[in-house]
Amino acid sequence: MSVSQRYDRVSRILHWLTVPLVLVLLVIGWLMVDMPLGLKRFDTVNLHKSLGVLVLLLTLMRLLHHWVIRPAAQLPENPLAARLAHRLLYLCLLGLPLSGWLMSNAAGFGVTVYGTATLPVLLAENPFLREVFSALHQWLGWGLCALLAGHIGAVIWHRCWLKDDVWQRMRPYD
Repeated sequence: MSVSQRYDRVSRILHWLTVPLVLVLLVIGWLMVDMPLGLKRFDTVNLHKSLGVLVLLLTLMRLLHHWVIRPAAQLPENPLAARLAHRLLYLCLLGLPLSGWLMSNAAGFGVTVYGTATLPVLLAENPFLREVFSALHQWLGWGLCALLAGHIGAVIWHRCWLKDDVWQRMRPYD
């Protein structure tokens, strides 16, 4: 595969930094809802929020980088299904942290990143909106799980059955 058909190094680094964070966030999110109230749950929720903010920042960096370098990219055009799946992945990667932030605010809580920086409060405490953003956060989480399964499945399909070079475009190593 020619160098021009691979994603650039920054795109690949941002992608592979996002992957483990998202997986950890999904596991933490799943586990913390069943934890009893207490310090352990409080710490776990704060870790979840901090990692979510990190994913939000990485996603914004990925989008900005993509928009800036797009004219220079020589990648082949993706089929409609791949473009739609990628857009939906980005929607989830933006929507999950934003809905979590709004859910926290609507519940009367702030979002503090690793105990150092506090994000601005975007809305006042509101039990109805807390339920709305909680439901949205859950649906986006399940949607992200489905999209990730499809994304990983598509990589396996391309690599094992189609035996094409799609994996080569984003692989983490040179």
